[in-house]
Amino acid sequence: MDDPKQFFQNLRRLIAKDQIRNVIDQLEQLLANSPDLKKVLLQSARHTEITRKIDLGVISDEQADLKKNQIRLSLLNLIEELENPKERPEIREEVQKAVSMMHNKNMLVDSTIHAGGNVVIGDHIQNESETSRKLKILLYVIVPLLAIAGSYFWYQTQVLQKPFSYKVKLHNLSPSPHLPEPEGVLTWIDDESSLRKETIHQEAIFEGRNPRYRKKAIRFQFEAEGFEKIDTSFIPENDFVLLPVKRNDEFAQIKGNVYLSGSESEKGIEGVLISTACCSTLTDGSGNFTMTIPSEYQREFQMITLAKEGYQSKNIREPVSKGLSIKVYMKEE
Repeated sequence: MDDPKQFFQNLRRLIAKDQIRNVIDQLEQLLANSPDLKKVLLQSARHTEITRKIDLGVISDEQADLKKNQIRLSLLNLIEELENPKERPEIREEVQKAVSMMHNKNMLVDSTIHAGGNVVIGDHIQNESETSRKLKILLYVIVPLLAIAGSYFWYQTQVLQKPFSYKVKLHNLSPSPHLPEPEGVLTWIDDESSLRKETIHQEAIFEGRNPRYRKKAIRFQFEAEGFEKIDTSFIPENDFVLLPVKRNDEFAQIKGNVYLSGSESEKGIEGVLISTACCSTLTDGSGNFTMTIPSEYQREFQMITLAKEGYQSKNIREPVSKGLSIKVYMKEE
């Protein structure tokens, strides 16, 4: 294809097919030793940068299409200038020779297209001008680096400097269908202030938090009846934290005394069998007993059976609470 007209028509068809990189590569080869090379390099850098932003997802489809259309228009204007030179008619002959060189690798003789060096057309072009080389470094290296730095600082100012919301979700480590879920007070404590959330059940959201605490440890305190007190610190990650809570020993122990009913002085009964759904024990010589209940059998009220030969058996339902001691009276048969 030695006809420049056909060559440029082919470039237009490639632009219409969105093969912009292919067009840029051919124009770089065509104008490798021409002052017009800088126009192509500029569009090449713009195309590289918009492609990078698309890959990073930091530009919308509408913005990307707009930038690409600007590159297409610039390339079409350059092609028209090369195809129909008005102020530089001598470029027509040089384009003809360059097109022929690209396809036939013939020697270009008496050329006025130059960029500061000797031109040899064959398998390669030697002696690229210093200006062209520096321009390539600027467009291919420095400009993308500046764009990346700009994107980073934009992210820092637009995203990281905005107030954020922080969600704390309670995770009950000892759940039981027979005992209530945690319901208490959660407090956020930072270097400047504290914020309390009253009567939370499963989660709490702290809104409008200072962005300076995105990467700093935040202290949390949690108190709820029947649960161990928590005082811990977290560094916010993904604006969410799971706070593990665990029951205390409020329902973990049953203790009391068994006395003979009707005696003038409370006389303890020794050897009474005290039983629940999971455990059993015997009273001592003074009628005292203590029973430890595993977490899965803990209840706010426990069904207790008392039995001993010679005495009337009893079934009672008693409340369970830390420090509470029950009294039971048994009759002789």
